[in-house]
Amino acid sequence: MNRTVLRFGMIVITGLLLILSMACTPREILDEPETVHMYPAFDTSNMDLSIKPGEDFYLYVNGKWLRNNPVPDDKVSIGAFREVYDRNQEMIKNLLDEAAKDVDSDPASLRGQVGAYYASGLDSALIEEKGLTPLQARLEMVNTETPDKIIETLAWFHSHFMAPAFDISFYEDPKNTELVIVHLGQSGLGLPEREYYIGQSERLKEIRKEYQDFLSRFLQAGGYTPEKAETAAASILSFETRLAEASMNLVDRRDPQKTYHKMSLSELKALTPDLNWDLYFKTLGLDYDQYYNVHQPDFFREINQMLSNIPPEVWNDYFTWNLMDRMAHYLPSEINALHFDFFNRYLSGQKVMEPRTKRVLDQANWILGDMLARLYVETYFPPEAKEKMTELTGNLKRALKQRIENVDWMTDKTREKALVKLETMRIKIGYPDSWDDFSGLILTRDDYFGNFLRIAAYQFDLEKSKAGQEPDPEEWHMPAHIVNAYYSPLGNEVVFPAGILQPPFFNLHADDPVNYGGIGVVIGHEMTHGFDDHGRQYDENGMLNDWWTAEDAAQFDARSKKLIGQYDRYVVIDTFHINGELTLGENIADLGGVNVAYDALQLAKQNRDMKNIDGFTPDQRFFLGFAQIWRRNMSRETMIRRIMEDEHSPAHYRVVGPLENVDAFYKAFHIQPGDPRYRSPEERVVIW
Repeated sequence: MNRTVLRFGMIVITGLLLILSMACTPREILDEPETVHMYPAFDTSNMDLSIKPGEDFYLYVNGKWLRNNPVPDDKVSIGAFREVYDRNQEMIKNLLDEAAKDVDSDPASLRGQVGAYYASGLDSALIEEKGLTPLQARLEMVNTETPDKIIETLAWFHSHFMAPAFDISFYEDPKNTELVIVHLGQSGLGLPEREYYIGQSERLKEIRKEYQDFLSRFLQAGGYTPEKAETAAASILSFETRLAEASMNLVDRRDPQKTYHKMSLSELKALTPDLNWDLYFKTLGLDYDQYYNVHQPDFFREINQMLSNIPPEVWNDYFTWNLMDRMAHYLPSEINALHFDFFNRYLSGQKVMEPRTKRVLDQANWILGDMLARLYVETYFPPEAKEKMTELTGNLKRALKQRIENVDWMTDKTREKALVKLETMRIKIGYPDSWDDFSGLILTRDDYFGNFLRIAAYQFDLEKSKAGQEPDPEEWHMPAHIVNAYYSPLGNEVVFPAGILQPPFFNLHADDPVNYGGIGVVIGHEMTHGFDDHGRQYDENGMLNDWWTAEDAAQFDARSKKLIGQYDRYVVIDTFHINGELTLGENIADLGGVNVAYDALQLAKQNRDMKNIDGFTPDQRFFLGFAQIWRRNMSRETMIRRIMEDEHSPAHYRVVGPLENVDAFYKAFHIQPGDPRYRSPEERVVIW
């Protein structure tokens, strides 16, 4: 069963990207030989041969492409993922256009549901005509006169996948993965994360000032007087700063031991005596009698204090802001434009807003989830892609097995358990075997605002129903049309949605080296997540369980520290450098992905005759294929945001960083001492 939600919440999964896009190759492109040339396995015209491979392999492979493809005014970045996403948007648009035109379709059918949602989003005239009426109707239910009324309002927000103050989600207990429990965690910030509120750099101080000014203008557009809006903006910033100061930082949040605090209901009540949990759960309609995982107890202590000493009118302003923020896209153009101006233009560097059609499509990709994914897979996903992926994943698993068997720093006791974990790791490819039917969900063509709330409430009820039950092993946490992949330590499973199975990541018509350098590295990356600094803490059953000897854990940590030091030294822009500790898990997976995929290619060579192409050997084409999937240009503002917020290193360093440690790369391109990216063998980091 696939229950794709509107946001991941706190579900513990590790994806290939932070920013997700979606796409797949249409059947016509795969089946018609005359169109294959549109997606060459590797295009040498993108290379900059004036740069030596040992100088900067990322620029060597992608230099001309980077120069010839500046970031468009209506984007914050452009690259291989974005290219796939944009192609896919046209395919999704065709599906939605046809559904929207079919006014006679059954409103309860998938076609009727997605058609109604899309048609309501395109009807900008009706949205402008309604003005603030939908917003005001919802704000009338906000009552903050007493702490209990605040709790009832919080529960309404949370039951529609909005998370002011804190967040609730439903997934396995990390120490008992046979039971889905209720998880409670920090949330509630309008700016991207806590450092934006507490950091003392001039840039962050400027952002806070601009944010407060934006809040004032935004609330005025929502009906506040200028005086009231100015006061409310200052109060909201102060409110969120308190939340930020009590929040756990990004590095600590990556440690599953630091976010596991099992509590009974009575213990939860003792932690927060002023928070009426009985009323909260009753308002949610949650029938649940198990225990809770409170990810950040100190944060909830602060929430408890805020319930007592924050004036009701400030809570009201905070809730108004949260609803306007989440629903800005569903409201008149003035509100949408103000929201864009701060978050997209100022904070991320996007110069021009995309046309409404594209914005509605962007929303539909996630909001419609499985409703759209099911139609998409039926129309576009070729079965032969799944067959090829099964072969590739088999070879990658064999290669990782060999690497675990041969690493010289691990003792046999831990090695045996690592091999058991790998053997039991599940691989999911393409799409789930069964789908939710969304029966009972009715969307209308004249209520875009309401359609979102109905979808959100429907999907929250699906999630809520899992609490206290055994987890569904067939569940997916990502729609099938996403260009991404993920590893879930709780399920010990790797998932490859249909969306990523297309060029340049996966090409049925490409030579094996390029495919292994593309999708092969992606597969290896996700498998390695089972053994990175986070994933290694979970056993073969997904349990948070220390299965390592102290000696092996120390060896792993020593190698990890070397990798942290390597990435800490990379200065990306101005004085902004990579946070090696924050990005450690992804850097381990990037390095492991290259090593494992390269070894898998050597296994494939045993049964196939692989020739040189374009003057490059099979091994060289493997590394060329790897580097091309990370080509990416990005606005300066978004790059700074990614350095601050993202667990992934910037694209440039997802190529050069791992390759500085890969012996096979040095051999393939004859990298020698004296080359700028050369690292002596003793300096190279080997983990998996």
